[in-house]
Amino acid sequence: MLECAVCAASWVGPIGEPCGWCSRRLERTVAEQRRLLLRPDLPERADTHRIDALKAWGARLRVAHRAGIITRDDLDTAWTRETP
Repeated sequence: MLECAVCAASWVGPIGEPCGWCSRRLERTVAEQRRLLLRPDLPERADTHRIDALKAWGARLRVAHRAGIITRDDLDTAWTRETP
């Protein structure tokens, strides 16, 4: 019987097998972060805070791209949609 040192889940499998529950949780977390990042809740176009929000969002997009959470195409598509 194996037990995860992170979440305490237990399962039967070969020694060294990664925890399936933790792996799925990580995949869900990354997918949700990706979704939130690519569809941001930005101020309306007329709002004076929009420019600052776009700058901050652009920085988050670049970090997510470098981390491999989004592709360059994802970044470009999202940016073009919000900054015509």
